Amino acid sequence: MLAVAAGIGWFWAFSLLATRHHLIQTYDVVLTEPWGWSFFLLPSWKLLLFLCAAVALAAGCIHPPHSGSRACLRPAYWLLTAYAIPMLELARLAGATIGATFLEPLWLSFVTGIAVASMVRSPSWTGGLARISERRTWLVVVWLLSVVAAVWWYLQGQRAYDDFMLGYHDFGHFARRVVSTWEGRGFLIETPSRPAFWDHFNPGLALLAPLWGAWPDARLFILVQAVCLVAPAPLVFGIARAWGAGAFAAAAWAAAYLAFPAVGQLNLAFSYGWHPVSLALPLIFAAVWLLLRSHRVWAAGTAVLACSFKETVLVTLACFGAALAFQAWWTRRRDDASQESARADGLLASRLPVWGWATVWVAITVAFVLIFKLTAFSEFQTNRFSNLGDSAVEILLSPVTRPSVFWGQILQPESTWFVLALVVPLGLTTVVRGWPILLAVLLPIGVLLAWEHQGSTCIAFQYITTLVPVFVVAAIAGAARSRANDPEPGSSDDDARTPDAFLVAGLSGLAASLTASTFLGALPWSSPTLTNVTAFSYETEDPDPRHNPRAMGSEGHTALNEIVAMVGGKDSAVLASGRVAAHLLGVRRLETVKEATEFRWDALCAEAGEGRSGVEVFDWIVLDTCEQFQQSADNMQFLIQEAERAGFRTECFTHRVLVLRHPKRTLHLP
Repeated sequence: MLAVAAGIGWFWAFSLLATRHHLIQTYDVVLTEPWGWSFFLLPSWKLLLFLCAAVALAAGCIHPPHSGSRACLRPAYWLLTAYAIPMLELARLAGATIGATFLEPLWLSFVTGIAVASMVRSPSWTGGLARISERRTWLVVVWLLSVVAAVWWYLQGQRAYDDFMLGYHDFGHFARRVVSTWEGRGFLIETPSRPAFWDHFNPGLALLAPLWGAWPDARLFILVQAVCLVAPAPLVFGIARAWGAGAFAAAAWAAAYLAFPAVGQLNLAFSYGWHPVSLALPLIFAAVWLLLRSHRVWAAGTAVLACSFKETVLVTLACFGAALAFQAWWTRRRDDASQESARADGLLASRLPVWGWATVWVAITVAFVLIFKLTAFSEFQTNRFSNLGDSAVEILLSPVTRPSVFWGQILQPESTWFVLALVVPLGLTTVVRGWPILLAVLLPIGVLLAWEHQGSTCIAFQYITTLVPVFVVAAIAGAARSRANDPEPGSSDDDARTPDAFLVAGLSGLAASLTASTFLGALPWSSPTLTNVTAFSYETEDPDPRHNPRAMGSEGHTALNEIVAMVGGKDSAVLASGRVAAHLLGVRRLETVKEATEFRWDALCAEAGEGRSGVEVFDWIVLDTCEQFQQSADNMQFLIQEAERAGFRTECFTHRVLVLRHPKRTLHLP
């Protein structure tokens, strides 16, 4: 009966949370009605899927009739705590003012992971798990899961693109640099009004130029994004195996990575889409795997290549090197009694001596400082932290010189949900056990928390990309530490002894990640987390804020596609609204409304010539007056006035899309 009660409580809590929209940018929670029983509004296939999961968990709570061990009751006890969630919902129904927060899905993810860990530790599971643990087919399973995930994320990205819900930033303006490089308009030049590397240092982008030559389509970058997100899964399998995990346990870790909510959210990245730093994600994992296999030169080369896709990779790897230097030193100085656990989680640190890791740390730090000083992005990046200071030194000293601003920003409630969303899905206790490696995220996380930018504390933005490998490796190292601390067979604690600590932690992390991904992730069964993106993107008269006037099948979608075909010639110079610009990557010259009016206007006017307007650089101006994501009404009104002064002609105005043509531009219909 206890197992049945636990399963019912978990299903009730899980289904209730699945009806909510957990908005991962603002950390607001949108409740649905009727409260308490709203899960009946879920699609039947979802309810069936959740019910199957609840039945499986309840079955795992059933223990042998004469076991007599209190440990066998732990899974059910943990799952029973899920009743707190429907009880809170019933209290709201009764009129209590209790706000819904991210604590509820994170708590359910935590207790699900802990309950599964307790199940796997049960002696009744040991024999069956041992029989399947070393089958060679598990790597094949990982590859199949990776392919399925890649297909899903590609289709998800393509649908967003087709619905005019992807880009222009980051997806489009980085893609333009690849296009310009291939077509000979300048090495990684986004636009003549900006130098190369004006915002980020990513020379590795040039490697994608031949791919654009082979497939000159924006969907290339959607595919690259999907592949980069799934490619680490087999590498996670290899890392876990190199650390001593069995094949089944390693597969569980790989699956946990794929289910990790932050990984799925990086695909659309709050509609910003692909970012070059995604290419660094599999490379960092590959460097760790190569180093564990003692291929130091190949690991170094892979790490250098990863650094070529964004300057923040240098920061993460420098912090990684510092953390491993500390761990190598700490392991060496500890007494013999604690050496086994220290060596277990310090396997990666043992691949280089202390001075070797210190050299890595110093070398990468020096490289970052040189790049920061010598490239164009330093001013852009420093200005992002203007609330903390006017220079890099002032920003670094802001915890002391501006404590109220710095600590007031860091101690926001959003910071708590952000950090927990990165730690809980992989198993909170497991990740914490890997604390020496986790030290590598302190500086990067601190920077993100201190940054006065809403996206910096959101798991859907590209800023957390390079931190994902650190959290995953820390979790695997934490599992290794647990394994080293397991009691030996024949001890008095035999009943509590785990069959394989890697497997316990891996399955626990997988269960927690699958649970969290339902509420915070981007998998097929996930609840909406980006509901507000449509409202941010388009202004409409429809009362439903989720209504997209440019979605496939709408008249606005058809009109925009016709306009894109009309203005999108290879020799065209186009100034367009952001979402439209994402569909014009192949034109000769491309600028977006906000960038042109707020940041590049003086350069455009200088390019047009003395006394002339910046709009005269362009053949076409396309203004989607519904769009408000990357432009304002003032931006558009300014351009309309400038276009009228320059003699632009109105080509058409349909479905709130205004197309203006340069007076000397001849119209060529496709």
